[in-house]
Amino acid sequence: MKKTLRALFFITVALTLCSVAKASHIVGLDLYYEFVSGNTYKVTLEVYGSCSTTSSFPTLPTATPEIEITNNGVNYTTIGLNLESPGVEVTPVCPRELVNTSCSNPNATLKGITRFIYSNTVTLNTASANWRFRFNGSMGGNSAAGRDQTVINNLAINGSSGSITVLDAELNNTLGSNSSPRFTTLPTPYYCINVPQQYNQGSVDPNNDSLSFALAPALEQGGVQAVYEVGFSPTNPISTSTGIFFDPMSGQFNFTPNGTGGFVIVNKVNEYRNGVKVGSASREMTFIVRTNCSGNPPTASLDTSAGRANGGVLVANNTYNVCEGTALIKFEINPHDADGDTIQVNVNGLPTGANAIVTNNNTTAPKINFSWNTGSLTPGTYNFFLSYKDNGCPISSQQTQAFTINVIRANSLANTIIYPTECQHKAKVQYNLANGLLPRTVVIRQGTTVIRSFTDNTGIISDSLEAGTYNYTITSPNLTCPTNGTITVNDSGIYPFPPAFPDAFYCLNDVPVAMTATPVTNGSVFWYDSLGTRLGSAPVPSTATAGIFRYLASQLVKVCESRKDTALVYVTKRPIADFVVDPSPICARDTATVSFTGATGVGPILDYKWNWGLIRPIAGDSSGPYKISWYNPGIYTIKLQVFENRCPSDSIQKQVRVKPRPVAAFSIPNTLCQYDSVVVLYTTPDSLAGQQYTWNFDGATQAQSSAKGPFKLHWLNSGVKNITLSVALEGCIDTVSHQTEVHSAPEARILNVPTALCLGDKILLQYVTTGPNNTYTWFPKDKIRFEADGAPSTRVYTAPTSYTLVVKNEFSCIDSTSITYTQVAPCCQFAYPNAFTPNNDHKNDEFHVVTYGNQEYYDLSIFNRWGQRIFRTTDPKAGWDGTFNGKTCEMDVYYYVLKAKCLTGYEEEKKGEFTLIR
Repeated sequence: MKKTLRALFFITVALTLCSVAKASHIVGLDLYYEFVSGNTYKVTLEVYGSCSTTSSFPTLPTATPEIEITNNGVNYTTIGLNLESPGVEVTPVCPRELVNTSCSNPNATLKGITRFIYSNTVTLNTASANWRFRFNGSMGGNSAAGRDQTVINNLAINGSSGSITVLDAELNNTLGSNSSPRFTTLPTPYYCINVPQQYNQGSVDPNNDSLSFALAPALEQGGVQAVYEVGFSPTNPISTSTGIFFDPMSGQFNFTPNGTGGFVIVNKVNEYRNGVKVGSASREMTFIVRTNCSGNPPTASLDTSAGRANGGVLVANNTYNVCEGTALIKFEINPHDADGDTIQVNVNGLPTGANAIVTNNNTTAPKINFSWNTGSLTPGTYNFFLSYKDNGCPISSQQTQAFTINVIRANSLANTIIYPTECQHKAKVQYNLANGLLPRTVVIRQGTTVIRSFTDNTGIISDSLEAGTYNYTITSPNLTCPTNGTITVNDSGIYPFPPAFPDAFYCLNDVPVAMTATPVTNGSVFWYDSLGTRLGSAPVPSTATAGIFRYLASQLVKVCESRKDTALVYVTKRPIADFVVDPSPICARDTATVSFTGATGVGPILDYKWNWGLIRPIAGDSSGPYKISWYNPGIYTIKLQVFENRCPSDSIQKQVRVKPRPVAAFSIPNTLCQYDSVVVLYTTPDSLAGQQYTWNFDGATQAQSSAKGPFKLHWLNSGVKNITLSVALEGCIDTVSHQTEVHSAPEARILNVPTALCLGDKILLQYVTTGPNNTYTWFPKDKIRFEADGAPSTRVYTAPTSYTLVVKNEFSCIDSTSITYTQVAPCCQFAYPNAFTPNNDHKNDEFHVVTYGNQEYYDLSIFNRWGQRIFRTTDPKAGWDGTFNGKTCEMDVYYYVLKAKCLTGYEEEKKGEFTLIR
């Protein structure tokens, strides 16, 4: 099936590619160099341009591209490149359409792409690691390598002249001659939207150096990075639906475009020799994504099925892993086209000695049989490239795939004993792993038993092993060659423990015995003198001379001898024990100083055995001085024996008399109230005869005393009081102090003045508040009531009558006062007005019965002339305001009926009339 391309699309592409003024219609460039001789290099620029609508390439056939050459950023020279031969059309069209492109026919509607190759030589003046060849964008004359601003979607291009392409290549010639990597495949500028695409520049290196690949920034004039549109970057230069796959080991660039237009992609290839970067080459290409595609590009798969592949393992992204030394590898590659188009296969960058035989080429089912004898290959990464081009018309689809052969050295293990067994424990072993692939699996066996299994991701594993022989196996995923080996751990090192032995201690001229040492089971002891000379048997030290003498001892366990430990022999002159006590005698609980006054040598081991009797050491060290005290009177004996290097002195003892000390003690409450009395009492239960007392009561009613007590005291003023007692006996004194806080008493004061009262009158009791936290209580409680505002009140029903106010503050201090009413009369009288004037002048505005005294019962009703009751009250103080049901009553004669009973027992019943005047 054939693919077709509408002329309208090709016209659009051609117009956009040719719209930059004073430009060369550039859609791609390659920049590289090759070694000629000495310091002379040939610099080459390959330019891919679109053909003009009026004449083919008005500037490219005569262009002289400029290359700026710098060393360490300093300009060395600028050279112009010359056209090697006429341009060659590389338009990806089917063969029959080659005569119908604008490159062959200026009037054709199919616009083509032509490659021009420019080159020149330059001789560098020195060896340097920082040579740079830069195509600065100038094509000579007024022409520049312009990117077409109407095509490019991923760069922010300003100005009518678009942007200018700049490209770099680097050289480090300090390690010898070098040629940069070369691009073996033609760039394919046309791709279809939403169709998976594969592209590779097919880079190889003439010097067989190691290569790495990167997506690099597009450069503008001056070498500055071009500005990318939002969402794009050097490593994300094209609009895709599933993201970009880029392999830095092969340069494979896979993507599925989901946006149309032109996208600038820059490939940079770096080369390394023994880990040092020695050069680079660069390619810039504009990928044009179109929508009017009727087919799919060809692709290929690597067939490693039985009988069609051997010698390695296929891993992701067309990568084949091979173990170093593998004699022969082979696999089959089967290109196919989903549309059934014929496919043309080209092989590029095939490693030396490798074979790739293409059969059935230019058919719908070509086949590539790859084989290579890799037995003598150095481990590393080897790439080759396959280009697939179908016969779609007018535009052919083309893809390039990289295939990577990784020749990998098998895993290796070198074990190091970090800590030996020392004939006592396991050895600490470090496995240093190299080569192979991560992660590695390491299995350690002893016989057929697996004793360890590790997964290694770092190359270093720590382990611990008993002495013995072990086998190991190392495997890696995607690698067919396991590694086997043997580890041997022998007993060795210094046994970690010397024998156990005691130091020897003698007094001068004591009878000595042979030194002793105890080895571990199956161990043996070796003795040495102080100079390290081995002795034939355990030494017997001499005690004729005082001093410290040294012997050495070790023990042998299996093949490991321990370190030599020092055995000391102490020969010591006997010390002398003596001491003084100051002062003597002392009072009970006082402190005496005990000071050592005997004689010792320099030790170094000095031990003072004190026996203090019934005392408590306060402070000191082994020889003193010691601070000691006794709690009880009596005669106490102090004993001392001194040991120097375990050689004892004679024992010595001395007596100390301790006089009795009186105990000063008394009790008093922590708080008191002003004016309250308190008893202060000396409380020591068994006081001694002859004690003298000194009291200070700090301003109480009795200021001080020398008597034993008890004392009844109070304070007239408030505050913190400090009461002190000192008791003395035979010069021994004890003093004690206690504090009490005397709180101010509150003040109870009633403001009422007794007057004459009627029986049952109500009295509002008034008093002075003297503190914010005081409480006020009235007595008798059953006679007191409280008003709505909280004020206390009472009624007088008998005579005479007394009321008491008790005030308590927050410290429970109390004060009280009373008031008595003696003039209480049994009065109860009534008066009846005959008229009233309810005109709101606050004079005689209500009608009510005038009462004097207090009533037990009161009921007043008012009637109009028709006998209708219009007002009633039981409150003697309430009156009628001349209204009924909210309406004003007319001026007229009204009638009242009163029923009342006095507290004295008198009953009043009265009827009468009065006049309402308006």
